[in-house]
Amino acid sequence: MNVYYALSIAFLAALLVFKDNKLVKSFISSMLNNDKRGFAIRTGIWLLLSLLFFLTNRIEWPSIVMIFLVVSGIVLIDWHKTLYKN
Repeated sequence: MNVYYALSIAFLAALLVFKDNKLVKSFISSMLNNDKRGFAIRTGIWLLLSLLFFLTNRIEWPSIVMIFLVVSGIVLIDWHKTLYKN
C-alpha cells in the first residue's frame, strides 16, 4: 500500500474515531458550510491530496493532465455553487 492511500485512510479514520471531539466537529461543520472558509478548506484538501498522489505514484503525463482537469473541474463547480448563489 503506498503512502497516498495510507494517509487518506488514516485521515478518515481519525475523523471517525474523534468524531465527538469539539475540534473535529467544528472542522467538519466548517468544511461542509457553503461559505468562503468552507470552500478554502475543501480546495486545500483537494490540492493536498492531489499533490500527495503525484508525489507518491509514478504516473505518466497524460494521467497527470487528466487528474488535474478532474480536480480543477470539481473545484470550479464547488466555487460556482459556493460563491455565486442566486
